[in-house]
Amino acid sequence: MPRLRPTLEFRRGDELVTNIWAEPDAVWFQGHFPAMPLLPGVGMLALVEESIALFWQTRTEPAVQISGFRRIRFRQRVDPGATLRLRVKKGPPGSLRFSVEVNGLAACTGECSVLPTETALAFAALGADAPWAARMQAAFSPDGVTVAAVAARALQLTEIVRGSERLRLCVACEDRAEVAAALLAAFVGAIHVIFPAALSPEALAETFRARAFSHWLGPAEWVPSLQTLDAEWISAAWPSGAAADLQALSGDPCVFLQTGGTTGQPKLWVKSARNLLAEAMFHAHALQVGADDHILATAAPHHIYGLLFSVLLPLVSPATVERTSPFFPQEIARQIEASGATILVSTPAHLRALASCMSSRHHLRLVLSSGAPLSSADSAEFHARTGVWPLEVYGSTETGGVAIRRQDVADAPWLPLPDVEVGVGVGVEGETLCVRSPFVSANASGDDAFVTGDRAEIFPDGRFLLLGRVDGVVKVGGKRVALSEVEGILRALDGVSDAVVMALASESGRGQEIVALAASQRPASELALELRAKLPSPAWPRRLRCVSAIPITPVGKRDRVAILELLTAAPLEEP
Repeated sequence: MPRLRPTLEFRRGDELVTNIWAEPDAVWFQGHFPAMPLLPGVGMLALVEESIALFWQTRTEPAVQISGFRRIRFRQRVDPGATLRLRVKKGPPGSLRFSVEVNGLAACTGECSVLPTETALAFAALGADAPWAARMQAAFSPDGVTVAAVAARALQLTEIVRGSERLRLCVACEDRAEVAAALLAAFVGAIHVIFPAALSPEALAETFRARAFSHWLGPAEWVPSLQTLDAEWISAAWPSGAAADLQALSGDPCVFLQTGGTTGQPKLWVKSARNLLAEAMFHAHALQVGADDHILATAAPHHIYGLLFSVLLPLVSPATVERTSPFFPQEIARQIEASGATILVSTPAHLRALASCMSSRHHLRLVLSSGAPLSSADSAEFHARTGVWPLEVYGSTETGGVAIRRQDVADAPWLPLPDVEVGVGVGVEGETLCVRSPFVSANASGDDAFVTGDRAEIFPDGRFLLLGRVDGVVKVGGKRVALSEVEGILRALDGVSDAVVMALASESGRGQEIVALAASQRPASELALELRAKLPSPAWPRRLRCVSAIPITPVGKRDRVAILELLTAAPLEEP
């Protein structure tokens, strides 16, 4: 029978905020009351105590334990399926004030007396040399693969690659157990692991040209088309034994990830073992990932988001993971139900599609979304269907995780992760978000903050809003046009479920022209007329095409190549 578990929304300064989904089958609802179940007051206080025990401690604030409650007031009932937001703030010395809220209204308020404790929950694991060492015999996936078997495969890969001169292994497979083994080989074996920008023979060959490797992992059917590559394919034959120990970590950069290459050639970004493990262990603790958690991911494991949450997370926590990813919405929905997944690692495109086919027969307690912004409408629709608000993670290959948000309040601002500092640098395109973080790639860090490609507005409390890409502001005939604003207006038209707006070079003398793709059954000419009534003439799309769905890549991002092909085939509109 599931229990209610708080997850961290943010911990900053003198304030802590956690979220709890009141799962209808939770033990607290049994017997309170059979005809009209509700969360009892003692259950709310237990959630307060657990939130403080798990998340109050920071590097500067000691861990505390509750010695007593006072001034408790229960103000409204909490029904099964509700989403609770728990706020804790510093009170007078030796005390904390708290409130448990439902739909923005206080269900319980009060104070608690606290005493320091020597228990260091939040960051103790970050000092561990090999966080997987304590669970070598534990399961990595539900098909019987253990962490020890993954470690044995890592040693096998290390021996194979060390026999070459380049000492580089390219990993182009979807199997998360294989990816985990390759990572462990990099962490302990003094070899480099490289991930391609996409899981295809062409991307693998492109990666070889950028940084030649000696061996590669991937589907056997790719071998004939890659015979001219000066690199050896490693078969998927795992050793029969299991590794007993695998602990010593390399401190050097050893994992190479690539950006998607949507605006040029892919670029390699370097990560070290401690760089990746520190972030994975932070998320494992903040999300309270436990032995009863099972992860299903639709995000591919060769990009930083899928790598962190569907490969490293089950390595450093007691959770298990499905080794491969379903792709089609109905297939994803069926596997969520059949596997008993409690954590879904997904993308906005998949969550939007899932909202129409998910059933109530699921065990999800946490749904993660990253790779692109999730609209407040899509977030609310998913919650209405499943009872779970998606938790968005903002970050990039270069920066790692930067901030999180839940949109139970529409268009909520982003909250930076602990130890992540954000600021803005003023440039020609407005205020550009800058990031200082222990998770930033080794070749992107330095004395200066990493400058992202996103414009942002930062509030006094440290939270921020994203205002679109820096390269999303273009000039048409000398007039500035914000592509994100045009896209938002197009998406808001009746009958439009999604849209993408771009700027292409023009020979008309205006420098660039606006083009648009809309997911709609309506005629493009009708949409064009409505847009002209809402936009200044420089922002009018010169090409507008309607399709059934916006093309996306397997990792849930917009497929720029496919979109450009569709747009260049669209008829040219006269201004």
